[in-house]
Amino acid sequence: MCHARSLAAGAARTQWRGEANGANKGLGLGCSLLGVALGGALMIRWGMYRSLIAFAVLQGVSNLGFWALAWLGKNYALLALVIALENLSGGMGAAVFVALLMGL
Repeated sequence: MCHARSLAAGAARTQWRGEANGANKGLGLGCSLLGVALGGALMIRWGMYRSLIAFAVLQGVSNLGFWALAWLGKNYALLALVIALENLSGGMGAAVFVALLMGL
C-alpha cells in the first residue's frame, strides 16, 4: 500500500516537473529575448550605471517569486508569472552586463 502511494506521488512530481520544464523552455526563452531588447533600450535611456543597479535589484526581487511559489504550492498561473519575470529580468541584466564587458 505504501509503495503504491509513493509511486503515485512520484508520478505527480514528475508531471509537475515536466510542466515546469515546458513553461521554462517556451515562455522563458521568449521572455529572455524580450528582456535583452528591453534592457538594451532602457540602458540607452538610463545610462550604464543606473541600469546595472536597477536590473540587479530587479533580478534579486524576481527570486522572491520562487519563494512565493514554494510557500503557496502548485499554482500554474504563478509558475508562469515567476518564470516570465525571472527570465525577463535576467535578460535585462545580461544585456547591460555584456555591454559593460564590451566597454572595458
